[in-house]
Amino acid sequence: MIVATAWQHEGVATALLQRLGAHALREGVTTATALFSGSNQEVLDLVRDVPLPHSISYDHGSGELHVDLTSALAGVSEKES
Repeated sequence: MIVATAWQHEGVATALLQRLGAHALREGVTTATALFSGSNQEVLDLVRDVPLPHSISYDHGSGELHVDLTSALAGVSEKES
């Protein structure tokens, strides 16, 4: 996800990801996967601090994040219904 520079650090990506996660749960998706560059420090900080059950693996400078949507976004999906 890319957020325009002027809107960064305003919660835009967080809000979009919460809505995407809620929609995914309603459609039966239980795990989200994200691929990212291991050289982008802002992304590394963000991934490390994900407040959801997750796992991270690295291979040849790339990272892969797997997030369990069922535990943390269940309440959000109910609110969005």
